[in-house]
Amino acid sequence: MKEKKKTVNTDAQVKEKISLRDKWKSIKRKQKIILSACILLLVAALAAGGIYFFVIRKNTGDMAGMRPDMNGFGENVVTASGLTSTGMTEEEYELDFLETQLLVEESYLAIGDMVEKGTKAFKISDESLKEAKEELENAVTETELAYRQGLIDYEQNKLDADSTYQTAAVNAKYAQAEYDSSLEQSKADVEDLKQQVEDAQELYDEYTAVVETDYYYSYYNIEELKEVYYDNFSFLMDLYERWDIEGLNDQYPNGASSLSGAGTGQDSDSGDTAAQSDSSASGGTGGMLSGGMSGSGKAGGSSSEADKLTVYDMMDELVTKNGEEYEEAMDNYEKDTAMAIASLDLAKSNLATLQAQLQEAELTYEKQVITSKVDYDSTIADSENAESVYDTAVKKLDEDLEALKDDEEEAKDNLEVFENTLGDGYFYTQSAGTIVMNRVREGSYLGTEDILLAYSDPETVTVAASVDQANIASVNVGDSAYVVISEYGNYEGTVISINPVSSSDSKSAVTYTVTVELSGDISSLESNLTSYVYLGMSEEQMEQMQERNASNADGVSGDGNSTGGMQNGDTPNSGSDGTGGTENAGTSSDVNTQRMGENAPGSDGGNKE
Repeated sequence: MKEKKKTVNTDAQVKEKISLRDKWKSIKRKQKIILSACILLLVAALAAGGIYFFVIRKNTGDMAGMRPDMNGFGENVVTASGLTSTGMTEEEYELDFLETQLLVEESYLAIGDMVEKGTKAFKISDESLKEAKEELENAVTETELAYRQGLIDYEQNKLDADSTYQTAAVNAKYAQAEYDSSLEQSKADVEDLKQQVEDAQELYDEYTAVVETDYYYSYYNIEELKEVYYDNFSFLMDLYERWDIEGLNDQYPNGASSLSGAGTGQDSDSGDTAAQSDSSASGGTGGMLSGGMSGSGKAGGSSSEADKLTVYDMMDELVTKNGEEYEEAMDNYEKDTAMAIASLDLAKSNLATLQAQLQEAELTYEKQVITSKVDYDSTIADSENAESVYDTAVKKLDEDLEALKDDEEEAKDNLEVFENTLGDGYFYTQSAGTIVMNRVREGSYLGTEDILLAYSDPETVTVAASVDQANIASVNVGDSAYVVISEYGNYEGTVISINPVSSSDSKSAVTYTVTVELSGDISSLESNLTSYVYLGMSEEQMEQMQERNASNADGVSGDGNSTGGMQNGDTPNSGSDGTGGTENAGTSSDVNTQRMGENAPGSDGGNKE
């Protein structure tokens, strides 16, 4: 029984081992299949990478070759490169002449908004609008006044030139005497008024000193009288409280006289007390309390109370007198001070009147000088040399006067531009489009940046080219340009702006941005296309460039040199063994009809394989 059981176990183990061996063989077979597939994929990837690398390098070389050859066009042609930008209409800040900062109260537009011509873009505050208008209007007034003053200076300086010119004349001495005589009276009037102005100035200064130094306050001893009055009044009030004057007046309604009889029998001490009190009252407050209040019995007490009332009454009279003197001094002080202030105002008015009269007299004198000089000029004979000097001087004066006139007209033009731009406080769009840039922020001030708003406009395309510092001086707004854009074609254009600020951070390689607007069929162009710009070419040179590029384009399209040995006239799929399409897939020399990473025509056959 045991052996039978063992035999069964051995058979099971054998079957299990066979099963495991079969499974292992199956796993190895699958691993081999997977490994083979991976190797095939790796080979395919390496082949594809090589083909892709070849295409990229070939296309890159072909694109580099698209830049036109400028040999033979001379040294005046400026070459630059840049990127395209599809149409943009810019609203520029044209108020750089304005010093007032304009506060943006409201901003209505955001990037992506569609606007029509005349749409409100933003509003400036009423306060800054008013301040800006006042600034420009004041500028107009100032330039007008400057021009008028320039006319006076012009005539005066012209007279100086005339004086030099007349010295060479035959009748110069006679004309000079006549000229001096005609000016004597006007000049005398001016000198007389100058003296009057000087006297009026002295009087004005005198009254000014009186008012500013408070002269009459010390003149009437206001401080001393005030101090004496208040000191005596304080002392009187002290006696009133200390001696109970109110009680004594109630006790002796008739005053000190009612007590005079009671004191007739007093001894000499009481008499001395009264005498001392009287002496103290007449001499001030210093010894008023030094009198004795001695005595015995009722008679002595009555005498002391009488002395108190007498002293108080005398002191009261003294305080009253001090108050009257103080009040009188104050009245005189206030009256004279008010008179001095009034006199100061009058002196000031008189001084201003005399100064105005002096200015009028000086103007009259200057007019008389002009009139007399004209007469003087008419009596002097000309000489060639003197006349030449005179003409040169007058020409210079004319130029200076014309410059003042230009300033006046510029100020008026600035005011007109402001009225047209922000006259009602609102800035309006000048054309329709989609907002692509908005530098205006609510609550901020308008800066001096060139562009405030920009709208997209697909009907225009520009190129922002970087021109070297050495060549920028030869480029001007309005110049014609020739632009080459790889894979798109060649275009003519016009320089529309030159940024005066360098666009590069390097100090060794300084460049400036020149914007060129393209013409012709630009519907296929888009933004950020690499472009080559040629400036300074004549029309004949531009025609030659077009012919040369046309020839180069024909030569490139007919070049049959391909990686698979393709001959001229062969198509990419024309391999003799039927596999040519696969070998040459994606390597066609027709780079003008394909983009980076795309298969050339005929590559579909290779992909099918």
